[in-house]
Amino acid sequence: MPMEPLFHEIFNSLPQQGPGSDACTRRAFAAISGLPPRPKILDLGCGTGRPTLALAALTAGEIVALDNNRAALERLAAKVEAAGLHGRVRLVERDVAALDFAPASFDVVWCEGAIFLVGFENGLRAWRELVPPGGALVVSEVAWIRDDPPEGARRFFASVYPAMAKDQENLAKIAAAGLELLEHFVMPAEAWWTDFYTPLEQRVGALRAPLAADRAAQELLDGLQAEVDVYREFSAWYGSVFYVLRRPR
Repeated sequence: MPMEPLFHEIFNSLPQQGPGSDACTRRAFAAISGLPPRPKILDLGCGTGRPTLALAALTAGEIVALDNNRAALERLAAKVEAAGLHGRVRLVERDVAALDFAPASFDVVWCEGAIFLVGFENGLRAWRELVPPGGALVVSEVAWIRDDPPEGARRFFASVYPAMAKDQENLAKIAAAGLELLEHFVMPAEAWWTDFYTPLEQRVGALRAPLAADRAAQELLDGLQAEVDVYREFSAWYGSVFYVLRRPR
């Protein structure tokens, strides 16, 4: 079995495709002030839409939900239809690195867990142009939250995400990009486990026997399990951090 379809099959079946929760989304959104009554929001890397639907419940505005994964967008489309939101949520199939929106098209640019695809600093500088002065840019990013990560954690992220930075380094990049910090917080462990790692681990376990003869599939499953195991062992040293930012007026 080709590995990319299997990867997407696994992740698209999950309640969400990365760490997060409606409670964290609400906390981050509450830190934004001065929005119009019906703000225009761009949700980048929306996946199957857990953040999209949470944002739709928090505002009467219009949301553009963007992802390059067609199957994920199809799942989100069904959710949007079931919730009666088809008039407020528009789905766009596009890569987050290939945006073509006009400057200041949105009041809020939102990205939970996908800024790593373009690089933290690159994403800040490019996406800030999509909001006007006073507009908000909200991202979450995996970062070191302690200075002394054990060798096992450092070795794992050196192989899967060598660009991962310390939280304090990200704060410096925010200032260098000319953005104001309104709020930032580390997501709690349940934001990783409840709708992400617990169902992911269950899915990996369920696929072991059916794919037992497929060596490449087993290697993919091993890699996914290793990611879960690293968080289980080393979560005191890293986490997913929300950064709520504003473009200065």
